[in-house]
Amino acid sequence: MNKNKDMSVTKTHARHNILINIALIITMLILIGACVFLGTYALSWDKVVLYVSMGILLVVIAFLMFLIKKINTNVVKMMAKAKIAADPELEEIGIDELSASLNKVTKRLMGDMSDLYQTEAKISGLNHEINRLLEKAKALTITDKLTGLYNFKYYEEYLAEELKRAAMYERPCSIIGFDIDNLDIYLKKFGGNIKNKILKKIAGILRENARDIDKIARLKDTAFCIILPEINKKEAYALAEKIRKAVASESIPDAKNIVENSKITVSGGVVANPIDGDAIEELNNKLYRAIAMAVKEHGNKVIMFP
Repeated sequence: MNKNKDMSVTKTHARHNILINIALIITMLILIGACVFLGTYALSWDKVVLYVSMGILLVVIAFLMFLIKKINTNVVKMMAKAKIAADPELEEIGIDELSASLNKVTKRLMGDMSDLYQTEAKISGLNHEINRLLEKAKALTITDKLTGLYNFKYYEEYLAEELKRAAMYERPCSIIGFDIDNLDIYLKKFGGNIKNKILKKIAGILRENARDIDKIARLKDTAFCIILPEINKKEAYALAEKIRKAVASESIPDAKNIVENSKITVSGGVVANPIDGDAIEELNNKLYRAIAMAVKEHGNKVIMFP
């Protein structure tokens, strides 16, 4: 009698454990599907949110696998203890076969988990590559192809933000601009190919003399400018003079041995916020006028807007 009672209890426990196992496996399959969804369709999410979400799901899946394995072990132990395998009634309900099937499913899921980790690594690498390409595409929209400097579009966008910041914190912001003197004469002497070399040369000189926080842009065909946060007009003029002298000390690339006088010169202008205005259009107009005044005075000169 007691033996039959123990057998009945054992059968009940075995059924409960098997049902729990099935529920856990179904839950785990749903979570694996969620991981695949996140990795495939949620690349546009914030990186931190995406990786944390996937990390939490993977931890939960690993925990469920641990529970399934433990429950399967308990089922096998109960069957061995009560000699369920020899009981015809239990053989009829197929507990042996069901337990074996669950073990196979668990092993298969462990293999799927390994594949899932590999897929996550591939998705992470793909996401990194996509972000790199997006950054590259963004850079192409805001830079000048020839010189690698910022273009006019970015110049205006950044200057707008910098002028807001300067006004908010009552800090100075200056702009210096340059235009190449007598470029048409150089083109006649040395040919059209020399133009790009001159532009690249000047772009290099501007980079060498600017700070990391300064923004250098090519505004027009032969015009350049530098936005100087936290620099007043007098300090900007000193930097513009330094750059003018640096340019004048250089020779036209690949033309040094063609003619005696192959020096490059630039005309420069300096404006500052808020002294010369607080609007982009106003500052740009005054900057161009200052450069034009330097050109009228035979070039190779820097003028602060009066």
